[in-house]
Order: sequence, then structure tokens, then C-alpha cells
Amino acid sequence: MKRLTLLLVLFASFSLPFFASAELPKVLIMGDSISIGYTPHVVENLKGVAEAKRHKGNAGPTIRGVTKIEEWLGDEKWDLIHFNWGLWDMYGWEYHKEDRSPEAYGKRLEFLVARLKKTGAKLIWATTTPACPANETTMKRRFKQDIRISPALERKYLEAALGVMKKNGVQVNDLHAFMKPQWAKYAIADDNVHFKPEGKKALGKKVADCIADALKTDSSANQGSWEALFDGKSLDGWTPRPGGKWEVKDGAILGTSPKSERRHGILLSNSEFSDFVIQAKFRVHKGDSGFYFRSGKVKSAVSVNGFQVEIDTSQETGGLYETGGRAWVNKPGKEAIAQRKYEKGKWADLELRAVGRDVTVKINGVLCSDLKNDKGRTKGFFGLQLHGGQEMRVEYKDIRIKEL
Repeated sequence: MKRLTLLLVLFASFSLPFFASAELPKVLIMGDSISIGYTPHVVENLKGVAEAKRHKGNAGPTIRGVTKIEEWLGDEKWDLIHFNWGLWDMYGWEYHKEDRSPEAYGKRLEFLVARLKKTGAKLIWATTTPACPANETTMKRRFKQDIRISPALERKYLEAALGVMKKNGVQVNDLHAFMKPQWAKYAIADDNVHFKPEGKKALGKKVADCIADALKTDSSANQGSWEALFDGKSLDGWTPRPGGKWEVKDGAILGTSPKSERRHGILLSNSEFSDFVIQAKFRVHKGDSGFYFRSGKVKSAVSVNGFQVEIDTSQETGGLYETGGRAWVNKPGKEAIAQRKYEKGKWADLELRAVGRDVTVKINGVLCSDLKNDKGRTKGFFGLQLHGGQEMRVEYKDIRIKEL
């Protein structure tokens, strides 16, 4: 009995921290040697708030980032990514013979941000910490070049990056503005871009505070309670529009329609919704379905206008189509298609988030569509679709919503 008790105590002492840690948001820090310096302080400051990690090695210039991004992201599901590239693009170091102009830098950042957005994580861009005011020591010592980044050239890199972040709706943590007035206090020397231990500590606190605030804001925005939109037994809360047949079978909403039916059968929610995150499971056996949101009623064979998440037997599933408007607005990319493992005739998970004019769609947890400041409708009905002129068989279940 004593041995059993001891084993239980030992198991508890090792397992409880593991499970507690697993419940925390996962944060990835990505960057060059500046981030290497401040990451330990970020990890320490975020204890009990988030599980912060940094990829192996130095992220270097955007040139290296383009080739290494998949390795650094790994298979982890990140909740937040705090990232930077900049000093290497300015100075070059081992890459001094490559094209590192502000224009090339901006183009590579566009690629990297697009990839990071596909993770579905909250993104925070760290502006590049200040260039040193004298000729940089490593370029002089190792590469025999006198390189000093002028304030005007530094500003071009900063503005190129900020332009990309603004375009993509990425939050900015301005480390440049934070460290510039404190250069004399924290810099190792005027010919070195790195900082003293107290400078690393100050940066670590600044980064940790920014991350904690972002996680708190996201948490507050998601504190609404989940509400079922389908009770698993009836179509209460939904109204069929003419075309096709909707019924409840085996705990799921089953929609069927023959090819001879020209109308689009729509099962429409009785209520309108504006800002929300909605989750559902779906399985398409035959035909082209769709999950309408913020839609409006119209008198036509389709019955509604507005956005739908494409739900069908093809890999266009997860795209966004605007009926009565722009038609296709977004289709899933090759990487999302490869990662999500969507298959015809098998249950799949849908998560749709619409807040203001921003819309994201995930299929099986993988980001497939991401719109920022879109001009589409911001309020309307949900609708499940049976496409006219096709033999249709589709199922939906576990539909729930959290209004934001």
C-alpha cells in the first residue's frame, strides 16, 4: 500500500504541471539574435499565462525565412506568433551579396505574412530594433566592409514592413520606438546592434506585456457562451425555402434533392446574426452545398444573396462565394488543401468567424479563407444550401454559435 501511495504521489507531482501547461495558449517567438536575447525573459514573464517557445537558430534575413518557415512552424498549433525580420536584411552579414533592398524585403515579408496567417494564430509584428549609429563591427571585422545604415535607409525598411502589416491587419509591437530613446542606456556599443543584459531584460518585459495583453483581449472577445443552433432532434429555429427536402435523421440535418429540381433548396435560420464564431460538422455525399452567413432573403431560384462558405465534394470546400455579388472571393490554397485532409463522404469540421468586416474560415482546423476589411454584408441569416440542377445529399450536425 505504501508503495502504491508513493507511486500515486510521484505520478501526480509530474503529471499536474504537464496538464496545467497544456492548457495554456501556445506562443511562438520568431526572429534573429535580438529575439534570442530576450526570449528567456519572455518565457519567464509569461509563466502561468502562456507557453512561449522560440524556433531553433537565427531567423536571419527574410531570404532565410522563406526557406525555413515550414521547419520553424513545425506541427504545433500556435495561438500567437510574435515575429520579426529586419537587421539582417539591412546589414546582410553572410547574405551581403544578396538582394536585400527595401523593395525585395517587402516582397518577401508579404510571402512570410501570408504563410503565417494560414496558421490561424494571432500575429504580432515586432518592429526592427535600431540600427547602430556607427559602422557595424561584424561587417568591418569579418567582411572588411564599412557599413552604416543611415536613418533615411533605416526608415525605408521600417516603412516597408509597416506597409505589409497594415495591409494584412497585423498588430504591431514597436520595439524600435521603445529602444531608440534608450540606446545609450542599453546598447553594447555604437558599432553593435545588440544589447546589454539589462536591455535584453527590458525587451523581454515589453514583448511579454504585449503578448499577454493580446491574449487577454482575444480571451475577452471570446467569452460569450456557446448556444446550439440545432437541437439534434428537430428543425426548430430553421425554415425551409422552396426546393429540395430537409429532415432530421440520426441526429443530423439531412438535405436531399433530385437533379430535376431547378431551385436551390435553402434551410434558413429564423434569426439574423452579425458578429460571431460558429462551428458545425458536415458530410457531403453528392452535389454542391454551401453554408450561407449574413445572407439576405430575395425572390429568386436561389432564395438568398450574400456570402456562403463553399461546402461540396471538391477541394474548393472552405472557399468564400458571394451569391448575387462578386461570385468567388477566395478559394483555398494548395498548402491548406494538403494540411486539412478533407475527403468527400467523411465528416469534417467547419469553423467560421465573422467580426466586423473580417472573416475567417477553417476546415478541420486549417485556415482556408481569411478576409480583412471586406465590403460584404455584416448582418443576416444562416442558410444551408442544396444546389439546384444537381443530385444532392448532404448532412450537417453539432451546429453551435458564440455571438461576439
